[in-house]
Amino acid sequence: MKKGDVLNGYVLTTDPQGGGGYSEWAFAQKDGKEYFLKRFLQPTYPLPDGPGSERTKAVKRQRCEEFERHQRLVMRQLRPIAGEGGNLVITKEFFRERAFYYKATDKVDVSRISVGDIAAMDRDSRILIMLTAAKSLDTLHKAGLVHGDVKPDNLLIKALDKGRCAIKVIDFDNCFPVHDPPAAVQLVGDPVFYSPELLLYNLGKAQGDQLDEKNDVFALGLVFWQYLTGERPKLPDGATYPAEAVSKGTVLTLPKSIKDRPLVDLVQSMLASGSGERPSMTEVHNALKTARKVGPAAAAPVHADPVAPAVPAEAIKGELGGSLSRREAAPPAEVSAPALKGSLSGSWPVVPSADGSAGEAVAEAEDNTTSGELRGSLLKKRE
Repeated sequence: MKKGDVLNGYVLTTDPQGGGGYSEWAFAQKDGKEYFLKRFLQPTYPLPDGPGSERTKAVKRQRCEEFERHQRLVMRQLRPIAGEGGNLVITKEFFRERAFYYKATDKVDVSRISVGDIAAMDRDSRILIMLTAAKSLDTLHKAGLVHGDVKPDNLLIKALDKGRCAIKVIDFDNCFPVHDPPAAVQLVGDPVFYSPELLLYNLGKAQGDQLDEKNDVFALGLVFWQYLTGERPKLPDGATYPAEAVSKGTVLTLPKSIKDRPLVDLVQSMLASGSGERPSMTEVHNALKTARKVGPAAAAPVHADPVAPAVPAEAIKGELGGSLSRREAAPPAEVSAPALKGSLSGSWPVVPSADGSAGEAVAEAEDNTTSGELRGSLLKKRE
């Protein structure tokens, strides 16, 4: 894969760049349009003339068939909720070229705005960015889908007119139907933004039917933390990931310098250990609209009504906490995604919004393990 190569009609216009060990990407052109083209490094399809026994090839083919089914299922479910030019950046084409799988999405230019820049914005501008993120993910959730890899790198900032900004949600590689994730070995998200229940699933300590849209709520809570502070949460000694710290009973508390009661209360609720204790994305969106109206000193309820936990906090603390505490913590640099500090720059893919509208207008957003076991499983996925 290099500049000038032609893959299924896509002519690469740049050399590829790395994608965190799981993929590589480049820009390409096809039929006069520009695209973002990603190549998956795993799984690879066993070719007839490739190495390996027939038994090994049969196992690899089965894994590839499962991968294809999952990708095409998610594509079918995303298309109806996406409209041209909106905030959900979905796949235009998924295909295999010899041993490798590829995804193509529209190319879009984004702004050089970092989480630190967002933290330095005026309150209203910051809330509008948070609103667009929550609205886009709420659209996904109402379609019965979980993004599975919410983080600043996948919430790209696009500048609009009059100094406003909107979010472009990208990278649906980890997306799955509620309660029906792919096998843990196929998940390629960043453990820095895992929820406690997703960490449990990755460790083989929980069933997939426990994973719902509240996983994205936890991850977005960590993103909002950065939008308010410009940095990640400080964790207690012995904890590498927020999910691990929370599972052991740590309550992540925003610095006292953040004097915005509605937003602080919202983020704290999003980072609850038990998935059922967290608000829905609809409640997050509504709470942001309320916060914008009442100002930084007022109290504003987050939950509409109490919700029965899908994964009780006690179960997470007991199962995950014990599992992780018996193992040596892994250095974060070995399994973490690249540092999220710095600018979100360059050109990235875009796609549709739920109602077919452009989705960029802010008004639309307003209205509508650290354990050795986890470390090993994540590193195996890169092999």
